[in-house]
Amino acid sequence: MPKSPHIRFLLPRAKVFGAQRWDAALMKRLAQGDASKLPAGRSAQLARHFELPGEVATWPLAALSRQAQSQDAGNALWLRADPAWMVVDINGVRLLGIGASLQLTKAEAEALAATLTPLFAENGLFFDWPTPDAAWLRLPADTSSAQLPQFADPADALGDDVFEHTDTRTEARSWRTLAGEVQMQLHLHPVNQARQARGLPPVNALWFWGGGALPAKPVRSRYAVICGEDSRIIALAKTTGAAQPMPQVFAAPAGDALLDFSPWRDARRLQQDWLMPALAALKRGAIASLTLDGEDGYQLCLVRGQGLRFWRKPWVWPKEKDSDE
Repeated sequence: MPKSPHIRFLLPRAKVFGAQRWDAALMKRLAQGDASKLPAGRSAQLARHFELPGEVATWPLAALSRQAQSQDAGNALWLRADPAWMVVDINGVRLLGIGASLQLTKAEAEALAATLTPLFAENGLFFDWPTPDAAWLRLPADTSSAQLPQFADPADALGDDVFEHTDTRTEARSWRTLAGEVQMQLHLHPVNQARQARGLPPVNALWFWGGGALPAKPVRSRYAVICGEDSRIIALAKTTGAAQPMPQVFAAPAGDALLDFSPWRDARRLQQDWLMPALAALKRGAIASLTLDGEDGYQLCLVRGQGLRFWRKPWVWPKEKDSDE
């Protein structure tokens, strides 16, 4: 008889759900799980479930996602240069939107790319924006990974002052200058004027991140099934050979599974279509465990037999200040 699978859900930071309501019975059941604190951040979250080859020091997500997208990463050094929305406020400049959340059309992306491509070419960079949600830069052949600034994953910077996630070292000055020139060209672009007239956020910046070359050896993971809609997960899942389409609702998979909900913001759908059915499957033995792994760094492991912990107070999602301590 086959063993019941172990399931893990990757969740975003709790703050993204805002004041949405959580089912009381669900919160009571979650409180009965085993909680632990792990490193926070998207890269740290991914590192818990994917193993990079020994010679790779940082996550080359630009090259991995480029290979998944176009199969042409080769040996080149790549950067993601994703469409972003930044807003000036009293505390600085905040990153409020990135990639798919901006809901760009292909025509809009092509028009913006036509404006930016000559700028990048002047700086010796190949720029490609093949899909509205993601763009790439291919660096010159004589560039090494050590020359790249410390670019932050946008998932870790979302909602924050961008200065807190900017490499301010002297050697990163040219990249800061390039980012500023991009912003100037996008500021009054007709695409953005039309979007703002329709009540949509402008694409007023590009976010550089994920620098590196494709690893010589594949990324490894212990999961037989990996599902998600985020480009990071798609790229990593494809290189491990475990990628599968994201189902519409929960169903017990044939093997250990990793499901990524990091882009989700709908607490109601997450509860009704995924958390509650998964806990029901756990109760009847269809799965061996359900683990919730949040970008905040919290982890909840749920197994059968925890119902005896009825005395525990309902689970409360960690506050940002608590999760980052």
